[in-house]
Amino acid sequence: MARGVARRFWWVVGIAGLTYVLGWTVAAGVGAHDVNLVAGLLSLAVSAVALGVTLLQMALAVRPDASPEGVRKAADALAGHVMTLEGRQRARWLGDDVFPIDVRFHLEEGPTRNAANARTTGTLAGVHDYYRDLVPRRMVISGPGGSGKTVLAVDLLLALLDQREDGDAVPVRFSLPDWDTRVPLERWLVGRLADDYRVPRAQAALLVRQRAVVPVLDGLDEMWSDDGGAQRAIAAVAEMNSLRVGKQSAPLIVTCRQEFLDELANDHGIRLLDVATVSVRRLTAAQVADYLGSRFADPGRWHGVLDRLTTEPDGVLAQGLSTPWRLTLAATAYSQETDGSPDELLAETTDEGVRQHLLTRFVDVTTRTYPRLNRRHTAYYDPDAVRRWLVFLAAHLDRTAGREVGGRRFSGSDIRLHELWPIVGAKATVRTASVLDAAVLLAVGYVSCRVLRLPTPGWAVVAVYAALYGLALVLQEEGVPKAPQRLSWSYARGVLGTWTTLALSGSVGIVVFGVLWYGGHRFGYFLTMGAHPAGLDFVLACLISGCLSGLLAPLVVSAVESREEPPLSVDPTLPIRQEMRRSVLVGSVCGVAAGALVRLPSAFPRHLTRLSTLLAADRTRAAASHRRDKWVNVWTDNGVTGLLDRWAIPHFARFPHGFPARWPGVCLWFTLVGLAAGYFSAALSRRYLAMLVVGVGRLPLGLTAFLTWCHSAGLLRTAGTAFQFRHRELQEWLAQQAPRPAPSPPDGS
Repeated sequence: MARGVARRFWWVVGIAGLTYVLGWTVAAGVGAHDVNLVAGLLSLAVSAVALGVTLLQMALAVRPDASPEGVRKAADALAGHVMTLEGRQRARWLGDDVFPIDVRFHLEEGPTRNAANARTTGTLAGVHDYYRDLVPRRMVISGPGGSGKTVLAVDLLLALLDQREDGDAVPVRFSLPDWDTRVPLERWLVGRLADDYRVPRAQAALLVRQRAVVPVLDGLDEMWSDDGGAQRAIAAVAEMNSLRVGKQSAPLIVTCRQEFLDELANDHGIRLLDVATVSVRRLTAAQVADYLGSRFADPGRWHGVLDRLTTEPDGVLAQGLSTPWRLTLAATAYSQETDGSPDELLAETTDEGVRQHLLTRFVDVTTRTYPRLNRRHTAYYDPDAVRRWLVFLAAHLDRTAGREVGGRRFSGSDIRLHELWPIVGAKATVRTASVLDAAVLLAVGYVSCRVLRLPTPGWAVVAVYAALYGLALVLQEEGVPKAPQRLSWSYARGVLGTWTTLALSGSVGIVVFGVLWYGGHRFGYFLTMGAHPAGLDFVLACLISGCLSGLLAPLVVSAVESREEPPLSVDPTLPIRQEMRRSVLVGSVCGVAAGALVRLPSAFPRHLTRLSTLLAADRTRAAASHRRDKWVNVWTDNGVTGLLDRWAIPHFARFPHGFPARWPGVCLWFTLVGLAAGYFSAALSRRYLAMLVVGVGRLPLGLTAFLTWCHSAGLLRTAGTAFQFRHRELQEWLAQQAPRPAPSPPDGS
């Protein structure tokens, strides 16, 4: 209630203020007996009112429909989007297989508060019916690493979507390590829906609040961190236990390793309540042999491995291949197109040896099999370089898991390009970004001075650069720059609607043109720098600025909200590419506006001379009236007057015809101002560029292209706008290969 009253109060104040300003300016025009000026002001007032109506219409249009029909439509749109994304992700995991191994699971009953109607055993093929029978529908999928927990959860998610009835909630997968538990669970879910699935934030809040979303929370065990231990996981479990739908616990699905669940229960006395905890069983030797025998068109290569599985069903090889993940590694490492024989596995005598062998060969074979993307000629990455870069990324995730860096708590699994800058050191990246910022400012200033024939002594360049570096270092944001929203006309139309977009663009363009035109008449010299307000030159400049502002307005406004039906792909490289597009747009607008409006007129030295004469006359009058003001006299004699008479007037007198001419000036100022404005409007890209500079040798220069290739090759997967390693075991194995810092010597040594 108080917020609504405050909103109405500020609306009244704003309208009253606008009415006063317009009345005052119209009265001034009438007093000046300028009919054209009064007509222009009236048209400007009409345009301002139209703009206000358009913005109000836009605000009403983006409000979510809270009716049951509106919630159903929003849920249906989200369900289609999730089905598309998770279906693609599942296809990448399974490779050539259409159907995964039908893993089995069994119920792990807790001492109390178990979900009702849970059967003692189940299979992947029947997991949908198993879940639908639970009361409440809350399931925890546990098991050892690589046992297929995530695949089982995704298959359950897709089955729920495939058999979803009208009004059913939409299952959506979220990566739990990305959750900063200081933020309430529901608010975090809203943020992830908005950022990862492009659902309007208000609409996402409505879906979560009305329990139209079933959270599939992946990776509870990955919330453990070195500095915080299991505290984040404990807070997460407490929040999950508090979710309610009426009198019942709210539906959810969680994946977690069994040993971590046992640690939470035994050491910390907390567990998930009202759930059915199922544990995925390891594959038997017979299941492994059946899979390998049916996977390949020529199973003869696997004859030695199949014999060993038959003769030693409990042996090292059978244990090493007893999870779906290990089988996928083996099938990829020794596919039909690769060299080498699967019999190499027979030489391994420990489970760790099988693991090391499969992971090493998996990375090498993948690198040699998949060519680099977007290359005119077929080219491949160097396997050693790929492994070195992946080790560096994995070590960063391991080092920052659960820690707060630059005001942002990082997960131990998500690779977000716009949040990756601390990988080479947060302080080093910020300092390098400051060096680059100061260099760009100095370059723009130096070129401007050279064009204007201003002296640029070396000591001044060094001093100015040092000052700019210090200023940039102070102004550098220590937190993570916010990821920009998508900017395109089709996106704006999807958010605002076609007619609203056109009305907003036209209204802003007319208002900007009217303001510039009125300013040219009212304050002509200061705005046009000497151009005649009635001339075609100035009218064209105002028209260009108005058109550019009108084109920019819908794109900026649409960045506040997202389209109701999100796009069918979520690209982790999108934030960086979005900001680059925005920087080009901002640079173009600022560059063209500066080039069209800013120039030194031929009358500029005459105006400076007149100002100096006025100051001298004022000094003479002060002396005649015996007014003694030592500091004012010093300021006018040695400061302003000295600057004008000894430097400014003689220097600018060297441009008798003004500088520059209109259209050469457009090119000059467009280049200088456009580049500077575009560069400084790209906070993410600046931080990203600084990271690449500091990380030379440790990261590829084409990091975005490399991560995209890793995803297409199957080394990485995606979760919303983040890359992740395809499996936790792969990430842990790579992190273990990172060089460890040498231990510090003991005191006194």
